Amino acid sequence: MGVDRLGPYDTAYLAGFVDGEGSIGIVAHNKPNTAGGKGRRTPHYRLVIGVTNTDIAVLQWIHDRWGGSIFAKSTKNAKWAPSFELRITNREACFALLLAIQPHVKVKARQVELGLAFLNLGLARVTFSARGKTWPRRIQHPEDVEVRETLKRQMNALNLRGPVDA
Repeated sequence: MGVDRLGPYDTAYLAGFVDGEGSIGIVAHNKPNTAGGKGRRTPHYRLVIGVTNTDIAVLQWIHDRWGGSIFAKSTKNAKWAPSFELRITNREACFALLLAIQPHVKVKARQVELGLAFLNLGLARVTFSARGKTWPRRIQHPEDVEVRETLKRQMNALNLRGPVDA
């Protein structure tokens, strides 16, 4: 998906765009402390690549090659131009996009490395436990959760806003 239709200049442009206007993050769903009570669920982790801009045409250009979802963002100030965000969560699309931009990114090089490391883990090992009268509960292997949570913490540390303490 995508990379076969991009020339070298397009790949470099996309890398610069993600470097300047994008984000790469790992998010957790079904957080154990909030979803169904403490200890009732194990988290599910997903890589998300997001790009925000006021020009929807450039986001559509990326979307046409990599997929994802485009939506309007709310503005905090009525004088600001409307902005849009493209989010890509498909594993294969994220992997191909990160591989394509890896040689060109400067600011988010470490985020790209962590994203590729996360995707290279593959799917988490899952077991099912009895749940009484309802369906079985999906539980991820604790070691898989620990590795993913470590990568998520490292990614979050890189994505902090504001000045970095020396």
